[in-house]
Amino acid sequence: MKSRQALIKLSHLIQSVSPILLVFYMFQENVGYCCTIKGESMQPTFNNDKKFTLAFLNKWKLKNFDISVGDIVAFRSPLEPNKLCVKRVIATQGERFIRKFDDNYDIIAPIKGSCWVEGDNPSKSLDSRKYGTIPYGLIIGKINLTIYPKLEWIK
Repeated sequence: MKSRQALIKLSHLIQSVSPILLVFYMFQENVGYCCTIKGESMQPTFNNDKKFTLAFLNKWKLKNFDISVGDIVAFRSPLEPNKLCVKRVIATQGERFIRKFDDNYDIIAPIKGSCWVEGDNPSKSLDSRKYGTIPYGLIIGKINLTIYPKLEWIK
């Protein structure tokens, strides 16, 4: 008898919590979620005085691959797929720019469906200078709001 009552209570609990979990999941998958940014590669933009920055990763703005020069994006590392990287977009598909590598100058022109990204702190950043252009398919979202240490909108 007690086990039946316990099952009924569990059933009611699941029915009550399921819609909330579904909404939370849909929000996280389609709109965005909070993430921590660690490391020195994006200093001084992030982690200048603190060990980490808490930011909102906006997935909604990425629906049509609306990526522009200057955007800060989060993407799966081409070298370590389980690792997320945060870098600034320097050039998008079809654009060209000149970049100095050692003593040589190269013309960089991301192909269709890709972009060139770099950290704001070049000496501490592993970015497109190492692994080339980033396919749009690896990009998860844009960072457009920091929550900690300072609540601030990012371009």
